[in-house]
Amino acid sequence: MFESATSSLGESMASSKMLLVRASVAGTVRSVAKAPNNRILYLPPCARRASGQRKRRLVALVVSHLGLPVRDRRRWRTHARLLAAEACGTAYPLAVSPADLTTAEQRVMDALDTAELVQHLVDLVRVPSVTGTDAESDLQHRSARELTEAGLDVDLWALDLDDLRADPDFPGTEAERLEGYGLVGTTPGDGIPGLVLQGHVDVVPVGDLAKWAAGDPFSARIDGDVLHGRGACDMKAGVAVNLAVARAIHRSGVQLERRLAVHSVVSEEDGGLGAFATLRRRHGGEVAVITEPTSGKVITANAGALTFRGSSQSRV
Repeated sequence: MFESATSSLGESMASSKMLLVRASVAGTVRSVAKAPNNRILYLPPCARRASGQRKRRLVALVVSHLGLPVRDRRRWRTHARLLAAEACGTAYPLAVSPADLTTAEQRVMDALDTAELVQHLVDLVRVPSVTGTDAESDLQHRSARELTEAGLDVDLWALDLDDLRADPDFPGTEAERLEGYGLVGTTPGDGIPGLVLQGHVDVVPVGDLAKWAAGDPFSARIDGDVLHGRGACDMKAGVAVNLAVARAIHRSGVQLERRLAVHSVVSEEDGGLGAFATLRRRHGGEVAVITEPTSGKVITANAGALTFRGSSQSRV
């Protein structure tokens, strides 16, 4: 929700690599979360101090998600450390060799086209998809075509705004809106997705044009390894990464044991109507990664938002 006008291309590509590993054969969180310096998330002190019973529960939870064989105790420990690190909202790096990747994971990594990822980010930023505008809807339709090309089964639907507003749990909105579209792409198969990658395509208004280079907030100008433009960081870099994950898995030919879903939502910047509508349409998953900018850290929870209207009476 917090807007930035720049996005580090290196960080975007590193994020895609981390997610590619997570969305591998098991279709959910895997043991190695790669960072730019070939490091993985490691057990932080708060998790190391956990009781033996809690550690055993962590291991059991990981095993239930991934279906690991009982004999593979080494991978049990690695998964438990990753899960515990995420649960604490922090992580400590531990050097790891690319040789620790499975054959399937390496195939997916090799299928990542970083030049295509950067160009896709440029194309996304050049769409002025301010919350509630026609460009927001146009981008959802374009994204639907791209997810279809990546081999996903696509659900693109028009939001029933009246029905959503009448829902007791309606999150509220701030921007004027005449329409909105939901979009979910899922790998073929049965059962609830093991992993959801979610991102929003809307951006906040551009503000004072005089403060933008050449007065163009949607130029997607690249200066070194930094891309400038409204929504570059929040969060079209994450949206580009989500598609890169789907494309790489599709091109690698790796068959997932669990389904992968990509959720593309609108109206995040003014309350979360798009995510709300997606859940109301019964799209979900066991694990979700929202690729918002977090400076490369795994964040398990953060402050939300509440939109409300108040009235008062006074005597004149």
